[in-house]
Amino acid sequence: MKLCHRCQHEVVSKDRIGRRDTCPGCGADLRCCLNCAFYDTHYANACREPNADPVIDKEVGNFCDFFTFG
Repeated sequence: MKLCHRCQHEVVSKDRIGRRDTCPGCGADLRCCLNCAFYDTHYANACREPNADPVIDKEVGNFCDFFTFG
């Protein structure tokens, strides 16, 4: 089950989450670091994917090629 990082609303799985896709519950961006399976504050740039470019604002949509809804 996939949940929004902000409101915990269940997100119906799609083939791909686009940069402009938002949560139907609260309107938060879905393709953001806080929803990514690689997000981990114990790693550099809070990301377990070593090839990902650093993202400043982890709560807004981005274009990371490694995004996987977690």
